[in-house]
Amino acid sequence: MLDVAPEALHSLARLLADPHSRSFLAGEGLDCERDDDRLRAGIGDLRRVVSRVVAHLDCVPPELRDAPAFAGSGPRVLLAQLTTLASVAGDGHVVVTVPGGETVLRLVERGPDPRAVLASMDEVPLARAAELLRALDGMADEIALSPELLERALVPLLSNELTCGPAARLLGRMQVAAAAPELERSLARSHSIDNRIELLGALFRLGHRALALRTLRTIIVHGTEVARERAVATLSELAGTDELGAVHETMRLAHDAERFGLAALLYRLGDLRAFSVLTRGISRLDETSASRTCLAALSAAAATGSQRFLPAVEAYAARETRPWERARARAVVTWLRRRGLREASPAVLVELAEASWFSGGRDEAMEHLAELLALEPGHAQGLYLRASCLKDEGRAREALESASLAIASEPANWRLHRLRGSLLWDQGDHDGAIEAYERALSLNPTDAYTWYYKGYVLYRLQRYDEALPCIDRALSLKSDSPYIWNQKAFCLERLERYDDAVACYRRGLRLQPGDVFAREYMGQALQAAGRLDEALTCFEAVLSTHPDREESLYRRADVLFDLAQWESSAAAFERFLAVRADNYNAWFNRGLCLRFLDRFEEASECFRQALIIRPTNTNAQRHYEYCLSR
Repeated sequence: MLDVAPEALHSLARLLADPHSRSFLAGEGLDCERDDDRLRAGIGDLRRVVSRVVAHLDCVPPELRDAPAFAGSGPRVLLAQLTTLASVAGDGHVVVTVPGGETVLRLVERGPDPRAVLASMDEVPLARAAELLRALDGMADEIALSPELLERALVPLLSNELTCGPAARLLGRMQVAAAAPELERSLARSHSIDNRIELLGALFRLGHRALALRTLRTIIVHGTEVARERAVATLSELAGTDELGAVHETMRLAHDAERFGLAALLYRLGDLRAFSVLTRGISRLDETSASRTCLAALSAAAATGSQRFLPAVEAYAARETRPWERARARAVVTWLRRRGLREASPAVLVELAEASWFSGGRDEAMEHLAELLALEPGHAQGLYLRASCLKDEGRAREALESASLAIASEPANWRLHRLRGSLLWDQGDHDGAIEAYERALSLNPTDAYTWYYKGYVLYRLQRYDEALPCIDRALSLKSDSPYIWNQKAFCLERLERYDDAVACYRRGLRLQPGDVFAREYMGQALQAAGRLDEALTCFEAVLSTHPDREESLYRRADVLFDLAQWESSAAAFERFLAVRADNYNAWFNRGLCLRFLDRFEEASECFRQALIIRPTNTNAQRHYEYCLSR
């Protein structure tokens, strides 16, 4: 340990202790290691980074420019100090600790013999021994000592409050398994929260995870603020995917501030459900929130390292009115923008899913939705889109489940009720479908499509008098929709209002002149109304562009039959039968036309073909026998 007065480097200590300035320095290339309330940085690295900052002061974020290390001549003074330190400490490093909120900086030489340090533990004051143990902890990844040597040297130090914590940490990091019983005994008798946390961390590292997790949970739920913060930091450092369940349970019981840190831990461990916990918590922050809670939320968002949290932090920064809290929020925003992993936010995932769905890429849409719903399982729009995709794939039951979950998340969303009505109809629950449409209309009575869907269901249930007002209301809201005009025409036909139905078909065809189906339906309505010449013109118009259209071929022949144009009707039925030879009515009606023309031999052949299709039909049999007799 070098005897350098820390007072000369207070600005550096504060700089390294502050997470936002430390994040800035990390972005400039500083490799800064952190363990609980201690952090370590190489003097040479510090000197290179500060030299770069001196050369380019404009790279310092605005929120950090008033810091002593960056303001005025601070950077140049700091560079001079670090140059001197580098000449004294060589490739040593600085260690910053924050005990009880007070920032302390120490310089540590690289190179002391760990064995010699351990051997000297009995000869130095306990405070000095604690400092040496922390120095060894900083070198733990670079040294190799036998477990027996470590046990002999460190276990006796567990009995003293000054050295218990550092000794326990080193025993855990160096995997001295034989020390576990003594660590448990020390845990039972220790009254220092710092030591208890270090003892629990050591036990966790040595495989006694159940005890460590149980005790850390108790501290997080019932401990003081400082103890809770330390326990969350330890859990964040040590927990892995095997502890997901325990961390979830702890988060459920934790206070708000600790819940943020645990949610960030879960997110880093791959549990995307923690996203909604953290973002909902940030969304509740405002100028009335406790500073500690705000700091915990911002630190957690930064700890995720994901730009997915940017919208939530940006929204908080915009509504926060307190200068310090607002500045910290903006600093996190800046850091996430510069260094955060580019991950799509829920809003972006919704946009991607919608774009994929509308362009026909259902599989791609479902991939985006799976990621979205992993982040926010109750995301109403995501569930709505998923239900729509599943409906298109014919997976009606799963689609209905998704729509029901969406309604549970957002019961006042009328679109969700409308979709549920459609899915219930597909499942055969007709009454449920009507009820769902009525619920949607109670929330938004001016949606034309909901009125149309309700009218369609009533029409299919043959409740034509009830369906017609629904369709009329849809047309009053959207008169430029040809298929709504067609649906009204269907209802009117069932009510035998054929002339009114024809008028509706004409309105629809003016909007969509190429609709072959609507033109055929209009021809049928004209035929039913007795307007046979107009019906014939209608079917011939279809056949002029679609000469093999079976419906129009048959209907034209049928209209000619009604007009008693036997020769033309027989020829028209013959044309139809060339396309569709298995139609009983076409053979029978052509046979009648030929009989009326006294072409009995041809007529008998038609009736014979009809009997092949329906052998027991007495009407066809009677005509067949009559023609044979002639």
